[in-house]
Amino acid sequence: MSHLLKKEDVQLNDCLICYSAKERGIHVIGSFICEECERKMVQMNVEDQSYSLIVNRLGKIRDRLRQEGNGEVQS
Repeated sequence: MSHLLKKEDVQLNDCLICYSAKERGIHVIGSFICEECERKMVQMNVEDQSYSLIVNRLGKIRDRLRQEGNGEVQS
């Protein structure tokens, strides 16, 4: 017997990078990154215009770890 998901059963998460609510992606240390942003990050070069934006937003993970822990997170 198959289980059909109802619309209200679908869990949306806010992406750390694009801030969009998405259903599919990865969770990294308590933060969600949607599949589209994950794909862009994997294919990105440091010369890309959005590289620094993504690095900055990924820094939020480090910042949260510092707040939750004892502040000894290495960059």
